[in-house]
Amino acid sequence: MAEDFKKVQGGLGLSENDIMFKVLQGINDTFESLGRNINEFHLVSSEFATSKSESYTREIIAERNIPVPEEDLHAINFLNKE
Repeated sequence: MAEDFKKVQGGLGLSENDIMFKVLQGINDTFESLGRNINEFHLVSSEFATSKSESYTREIIAERNIPVPEEDLHAINFLNKE
């Protein structure tokens, strides 16, 4: 994962610590999607935390990126007019 950040973010001048933080965020995002937290596994020496607003933002973005089939979008036309 760190190698991916180095390739993608290479031109942005991220330090090794910044890349490590992004990797930990990615791991924590995976854990949070499973209802867990990276701190439960004692993988880092200090408390690793992301703000609730960051977490909610990621959830909203994920929800908005769910593809909706075209026939579902037009389903309202088949409802009763009552």
